[in-house]
Amino acid sequence: LLKMIEDIQKKDGVAATTGWQFDHCFLVNVKDLPKAKQLGVGFSCAPKYVESAPSVATAYGEDVANNFMVPVKSMIKNGVHMAFESDRDVYTWHDLEIMLTRKDRKGKVWGAQEALTKQEALQSITRWAAEYVLKGDKIGSLEKGKLADLVVLDKDYMTIPDEEVSEIRPQLTMMDGKAVFVATPFA
Repeated sequence: LLKMIEDIQKKDGVAATTGWQFDHCFLVNVKDLPKAKQLGVGFSCAPKYVESAPSVATAYGEDVANNFMVPVKSMIKNGVHMAFESDRDVYTWHDLEIMLTRKDRKGKVWGAQEALTKQEALQSITRWAAEYVLKGDKIGSLEKGKLADLVVLDKDYMTIPDEEVSEIRPQLTMMDGKAVFVATPFA
């Protein structure tokens, strides 16, 4: 796929592939990341795939399970933006926790070198996610002229242990200056 993008850019210019992204980042060879950076390609990454590492290890070996599965830290180190991807509403905080701990459901760590800091994970779900959907000029960070939806949480994401992130619960969500969700105890 990177070769295809490179060929398109040679033929039609870099603008022809502006905003192109790869979904899921399930198995990615980190050796391809410098080329992805050069071509301006980003990724959306679903941390839930770390939970399937035991099956990947059985099928392809421990090396693949530890080095190719959702290599988000390597992406950041290579200057490739990755957006947090979750298609499981009720598991968003759980999935965010996986990005920090790299633990499967049994507690085994897979690809520990790919664990993100809380700040990196926060950027992946805000600023870089906004870039992924081509709306970085309107959302994703708190800046003058941007939309600023707001969520109040029951725990301080930045200070709680990584293993407790899945326990965070929203108390209030505001969109366009209006409360769209209020937890009963918070109200």
